[in-house]
Amino acid sequence: MPPHYRFAGFELRVPTRELFLDGMPAAIEPKVFDVLSYLVEHRDRAVGRDELIAAVWGRVDVADATLQQSISRLRRVLRETNGAPFVRTVPRHGYQWVATTERVTDAALAPPPAQEAQPPDPPGAAPEPRSPASRRRGRRFWLSLGLAGVLGLALAAALRPMLQTSAGGESNRPPAMPTPASADPASGITAVVPTTQPACGRAPRDCLAQLTTALSDTTLRPEGRAQLLLQRAAQHLRVADPTAAAADIDSAQAMPDITRLPGLNARALYLRHRIALASGTPEEASAFGQRALALYRGQGNSDDHAELLHSLGTAAGRQGALERSLAWLDAALQMYTLTRNDEGASRVLATTAYTLSQLGRFADSLATARLAQARATAQTSVDVRREAMIALAWASIQNGRLGDAREAVHNALALPAAEENPQQALSLRSLLGFIDAAGGRFREALSAWDDALAHTPEGSRSASVAGLRLAIVYAALNVGDRERARSQFRELEAMATAAAEFRPPAVHAAALMAAAEGDDVRAAQYFAEAWAAARASGSLNQQMLADYADVLLRRGELDTLETLLGEPALPVSEGHLYQLVQARYLAHRGRHDDAQAAFARARTLAGERYSRWLDVARREVAGTLQ
Repeated sequence: MPPHYRFAGFELRVPTRELFLDGMPAAIEPKVFDVLSYLVEHRDRAVGRDELIAAVWGRVDVADATLQQSISRLRRVLRETNGAPFVRTVPRHGYQWVATTERVTDAALAPPPAQEAQPPDPPGAAPEPRSPASRRRGRRFWLSLGLAGVLGLALAAALRPMLQTSAGGESNRPPAMPTPASADPASGITAVVPTTQPACGRAPRDCLAQLTTALSDTTLRPEGRAQLLLQRAAQHLRVADPTAAAADIDSAQAMPDITRLPGLNARALYLRHRIALASGTPEEASAFGQRALALYRGQGNSDDHAELLHSLGTAAGRQGALERSLAWLDAALQMYTLTRNDEGASRVLATTAYTLSQLGRFADSLATARLAQARATAQTSVDVRREAMIALAWASIQNGRLGDAREAVHNALALPAAEENPQQALSLRSLLGFIDAAGGRFREALSAWDDALAHTPEGSRSASVAGLRLAIVYAALNVGDRERARSQFRELEAMATAAAEFRPPAVHAAALMAAAEGDDVRAAQYFAEAWAAARASGSLNQQMLADYADVLLRRGELDTLETLLGEPALPVSEGHLYQLVQARYLAHRGRHDDAQAAFARARTLAGERYSRWLDVARREVAGTLQ
């Protein structure tokens, strides 16, 4: 049997096609895994491009660019730096594995121990430890900046509460009421509850009323009461009332003998994990999640277990650990597949589509969103169907398919009772603005975003509001309405003064304002701060690159721009704005043939999207920089 390999904290398990980092699973695509395995197994020599292509793809008619992209993704998975390379490029030949590698021949060897001796399978791997400073920065993950950033921020912020709810599943399915005599298999204790259970409706407040009525029954046994209390806690989270949810969890865990029911204990810990996420304390959320995970893993596959994995994936994404997020989400999808829960699978696929978009993998994001919609079509829950359409609309925008995006939004709006899910309603209103902005119709976008803001509580200081205000600053500057942009900027400044988590959008807005006023010195300083914060939180994006690049080009700082273009943490795959910046940079360097090629690629990738950078780049590439 093929051996295992260890290098720089990684363990490559060829037989089981697994890669671990410090005992925890590392997300890696199948072809990238094959490239890694082949290079490691033939590390004694340089491997030619043709040989590697034939070994991995099974044929030789694969473009060199495909191999180069796989190598680039491999380097990102391995977190390769110039000072610590894993793969050496051999000019005019191919690649060679150069990292110090240990060959481990025992195929049954267990992976290195993860935190708190968690079992080694991917669903149970603990998230990698983060420093206190990075944890604070991680809470700002959702503050992604631009159209995939400034404009994308507002959608990500507006979607954040919805995704947080959907990760738990309670927003889309009624509580599973206990049977009159159900037994916990791990304890043998019978939970006797009334024969007549409330047929919990889809609207959370109706469900809360029905659960409260059920809890008024004095004949309930402690186990049955605890289960109903946890179901009501989940509904409290749906209506954004974490205080009431925590009170119900406390009451449930105070029931006699409840500690002997691992299923209910796991559910209580999972709900506390959700409350901690909503409260912005990811380290506490992680602790509750790991404790719940240990209990769920002892009980096998279940929808509750899958919900926790989905939530852990959402939490990792919010902290900027996008590859880690994909690993959790893939584990959740596999479990939902095993339990044949298409509704849960659709919700996981929708979240995965957003995560892939954040990584710049826009084509993959669109394909995943389509899968989510296919799974959701047969579901009775309109919330699940709307959620899949929202994911499809966002992925369509990122791929320049604005007509498809608008159709998805209108189909979602046509579903009944959209206003009963306020987070989805806000997302749909915001999406209409993003579609207009992506097409260069900024006045129409402003109207849509004004409507979205009008449906948020007055004086609200939330992620959704911060994102929308930043998007309005961007759009207002594009139509020349500086006073309106300045007004929204002042609101963002006030939010940042009240809470540090709102500083990133305020700093980016400050950079945009300074650039619009012609103060490139201040603009560059603000952009540098915003760039550093986005790099730390894993939310670098191409719109920020385009805006920052314009300032640097005006200042003649080509070396700085060259560094930004080579930023390892910047998602560049399929990015039309990245290609536009590249075209402008090459034109300023006098490399006009290369600049024209980059511009042609950008136009193809842009699709139906319009950016003023298209016109700027077109002039510069045409040779007007004389």
